Amino acid sequence: MRIQVIIEEIRSASVKADEQEYTSKAIDEVMIEMGYKLIGDRTVTKRSGRQFHSELYTFSEGTAVNITRSSNGQITMELAGLDYSDRQPTDDESDMLCAEMESFCGVFSEFEKKLAKKGVLSKHISILPPTVEYAQIINVNDYEINENADYSELRANKESRTENVKRME
Repeated sequence: MRIQVIIEEIRSASVKADEQEYTSKAIDEVMIEMGYKLIGDRTVTKRSGRQFHSELYTFSEGTAVNITRSSNGQITMELAGLDYSDRQPTDDESDMLCAEMESFCGVFSEFEKKLAKKGVLSKHISILPPTVEYAQIINVNDYEINENADYSELRANKESRTENVKRME
């Protein structure tokens, strides 16, 4: 009897892992299909042992969609500004980011439809509302950047920088 329980637990875990892998692959395919390019990714393991994998996809100049998948299958999509340091957005940048978040929300219905065609329903995806409190800057130095990634810093921050576009070659 105990062996049957163990077998069922292993089978259930395997099915869940396969489902998570398929969902991740479908999201990646849809992002690329919609014209977003992968900038880079990272994997973080918390002290609790819970693991998170994040991928950055270009959205507009100076912004990216950060897709984070947790080891329990939760997926979060958030739009953020890009920079080369850890910092909070300025007020002007927050306003820009809110406008970009609203723009992404408009595109999200197409994203959902394309995912649904692949059998993935958005009940597994949560998106934060497009408000100033969720405006954030992502430090691209925290990610493994793809060799041919082409992206730029957030526009409002570029005025004081000499390097407007970072191209990894």
